[in-house]
Amino acid sequence: MHRDFLPTMIYGIFNFRLISAFFALCLMTEKDTNLYHEHMEKIVNKERLLIVLGMTFFWAMFRHPTIMQRMFPVGKTLPLAGIDVSLFAVFLGMLFILGVVAFFFADKLEPFFSEKKIVVLGCSVLGSLGIIANFSEQQGPGFAFWFSTVAFVLGFLALYLSWASYFTRRFSLETIFVLAVSYFISLVLFSAISPNIPTLHLFLIEIIPFACGLCFYLLPTLEGSEQAMRPAREIPKHKLAYVILFIAFLLTGSLTRGIVDALNDFSPLALLYNVRWIISLFIALTMCGICGLRYVKFTKQVDAGEDICEGFNIQKYESVEGERTTLLCWIALMVFFFAGMAVIVLGQTYSLGGHIVVAARSGLDFLLWILLCSIASSERVRTTRMFLLCGILTEIASWVISYLLIPRQLLANADSFATASGQSVLFSLFFLLAVLTLTFGALSILKENAAISELSMKTPEEEQGISPAIIAQYKLSKREAEVAWLFAQGYSLSKVASTLFISIGTAQSHIKNVYRKLGVHNKDELIELIK
Repeated sequence: MHRDFLPTMIYGIFNFRLISAFFALCLMTEKDTNLYHEHMEKIVNKERLLIVLGMTFFWAMFRHPTIMQRMFPVGKTLPLAGIDVSLFAVFLGMLFILGVVAFFFADKLEPFFSEKKIVVLGCSVLGSLGIIANFSEQQGPGFAFWFSTVAFVLGFLALYLSWASYFTRRFSLETIFVLAVSYFISLVLFSAISPNIPTLHLFLIEIIPFACGLCFYLLPTLEGSEQAMRPAREIPKHKLAYVILFIAFLLTGSLTRGIVDALNDFSPLALLYNVRWIISLFIALTMCGICGLRYVKFTKQVDAGEDICEGFNIQKYESVEGERTTLLCWIALMVFFFAGMAVIVLGQTYSLGGHIVVAARSGLDFLLWILLCSIASSERVRTTRMFLLCGILTEIASWVISYLLIPRQLLANADSFATASGQSVLFSLFFLLAVLTLTFGALSILKENAAISELSMKTPEEEQGISPAIIAQYKLSKREAEVAWLFAQGYSLSKVASTLFISIGTAQSHIKNVYRKLGVHNKDELIELIK
């Protein structure tokens, strides 16, 4: 089959063996297995490629120097009600307002992210048009500025929430690894390669939202919208504490980022600033290694047919593994954090150590994304509201601290953070938050492991949730009972198929047999009978 060089290279990198192959061989004839494997291989590799390309551009939207500093320079102001307001503050205010609106209309917005992908694509086009309009404005902020701001914010929010919804529904260790690779490629493309080619760099920046939205639009459609059918639930307290502490540590890193950039005059051309992205590449590569090792270990467990991977408990197990992977990556980042802080304290300067800390802090945005996807997937909470509250609001607070509050504070009192006492206070805050985050992260994983052990001790009938009497009365097979129970819980057929490691066609065949044996005609009748 003919392929161009670049797609061939990427195809080879991500041509992993499907985890479901082992189970498919057990359920199908050799001919059916070969056809199914070939079909699914094409779909999955296309999905991986689109995820890598789309998220490569997605991560670039979070790096302030890439887009934000170009569109909304912190030092440039706009007169509002007689007060000079920073353009960046206007952007953050607009993002906050539209985020609040989206939060209250989350129930209506969420289905759009899976059923109306053309809307997401349209918003991404608006986002790119906003960047182009902003860059083409030659004079002071006018109509073009307001249009570009609103358009970019709409594109940013739509892409953020749509990808969050997608990964929550498709959460797996393989997805984490693919996301880690896309994060690394994004750093290489936008920090190492394109800046050396100004024309290419400008073009890539302008198409970031559109390219990200186009990849999302081309992704294989997930059947149904099980999230829209889920009742609202609260995050367990131990997980909520973990997320809050994680966010607190991220914001403390933002505090350091603001100090470092303000004291070093935020010059992307400076030598030490160039050292920062080199360190960032090394940190991203480290996280890729951790995620890859966890994925390979999990794949071997599945291939070995271990008990933890039987039935639909695998989804819960993968969520816990996702949290464990996040915690391991976070611990690796802590090594860089404290190495940077040690250099700061010993050298009494933020010049080098500060850049190490900031480079490590940049990885926390990626880890927070994975952590939220893991929790939203396992707890089945409202994805939109969770990511607006814990994701978008955190990013706004992070940018306010780094680029508005800290520079103003340092301008008023340059010695407030630069002295030895200020550095010691910051180091102590880092240490306290690190210990607390590690403690609650470990507690969360221990509780989830206990929950999985409890589930694994149940009988098959208890695990399926369908009464043994109903199974015997209607002569349901074990697989039919599993499919019927998951389908009745609000899972789409595609989710049932991925959870049980069967094809969508097999899931459809099982549900048809269940309907025939039980004498029901729709899901409501099925739920009424088996519950």
